[in-house]
Amino acid sequence: MSQIRVFRMIALAEGVSFLTLLFIAMPMKYFMGMPEVVRVVGSIHGVLFVLYVGLDSFYTTMVFHFFTVRTACVSDSVWDIYVGQTTSKERSINQSR
Repeated sequence: MSQIRVFRMIALAEGVSFLTLLFIAMPMKYFMGMPEVVRVVGSIHGVLFVLYVGLDSFYTTMVFHFFTVRTACVSDSVWDIYVGQTTSKERSINQSR
């Protein structure tokens, strides 16, 4: 399973847990007198939220690192091509003298 698929599944589960907490558990607590529902759904939501934030931080760092490394590699390649062309031109000039 790809990393982005895992992240999307956790994000979806976290969103559903939030909506369940907000629209099902909270009304059950205040209108039906069942506070234990909020405790259970709130705990599940808390675990999923921490997991979501952790994965978000991890993947953001990975993507940032990937683009930084990629940019560095492209810059290095362009520099090598430029320096390589300059060096070959200088060699041809020096050989013709």
